[in-house]
Amino acid sequence: MKDRSESGKGAVPAADRTLAALEHLARLPDGGTLSQLSRSLATSPSSLLALLTTLRARGYVERTADRYRIAPTVAALGATAAATLGVGAAFERARERLERSALGHELDAPAGRGLAGKELRAFLTLPMVAVLAYTGAEGHPATVPVWFATEHDGERTLFELVPGRAARWVEQLRREPRVSLAISEGRPQFRRVTVEGRATVRRDAARAATVWAGMLRRYGARPGEYEEFAPVSIVRIDRTRITSSRGLKARIA
Repeated sequence: MKDRSESGKGAVPAADRTLAALEHLARLPDGGTLSQLSRSLATSPSSLLALLTTLRARGYVERTADRYRIAPTVAALGATAAATLGVGAAFERARERLERSALGHELDAPAGRGLAGKELRAFLTLPMVAVLAYTGAEGHPATVPVWFATEHDGERTLFELVPGRAARWVEQLRREPRVSLAISEGRPQFRRVTVEGRATVRRDAARAATVWAGMLRRYGARPGEYEEFAPVSIVRIDRTRITSSRGLKARIA
C-alpha cells in the first residue's frame, strides 16, 4: 500500500501525519497494531513504522507486545491541558456574567432595545476605539480612529478627544465643526452608539494631559509607551443627537 505521503502530488506534510497518528492513538485506549493503524490512517506500514519509531524515541508513544499506544506521560499532559482549558472557559463565562451584571443587561435582551441610562454610560466606559467622521480638506467625508473619553453633565454626555500635535484632522474641525462619532463592539450583542454634534478645539495643555492620562489607563497602555505624544489640545464634542443600537435596530436618545 502506498500512501499520499510517498507520492509527490497531494503529499501530506510530516507534521500533519504525526498529529493524525497521535490523535488516532489518543482515541484508542488499548492502542492498535501496526496493520490496524496503517489501515485506519491510510498509510503504508513502512512509513507508519518509521513514524512510530521516531515517536517512541521521543517518548510520545509506547509499544507493548505488538500494540502501539499513547505514552502515559503524554496522556497525563493531555488531561492537564484539558483541565486548564476548562478553567479558562469557566473564567471567560464568569467574566461575561460580571460584565452583564455591571452593564445591567443580559445578552439575550431584545434586539430592538437601545441603550440608555446606566447601560449607556457603562458601555461608553469600555476601552473601544471610536471612528470620528468629519469633512476632509477637499470637502469629501473622512474618518479617523480615535480614543475617547466621556464626561457627564446632568443628562448630557460630552465626548472628549485628545489629538496628537501632528493630527491634520484638527484643522478641519476648526473649519467645519459638524462631526459624527461611531463606537461599536465586535461581539454579541453588537451594541453601537453613534453621536452627531459639533466639535470645539481648544488649546489647553493641562486639560489635554489630564484626559490623556485617563485614556492611557483606560486603554491599558504600558508605562512610557506614548511619551512622545505630549498632547496640547483638547477636542470636545457637544452632541446634538445620540443613537444607540443593539444588532441592526436603533434607538434615538
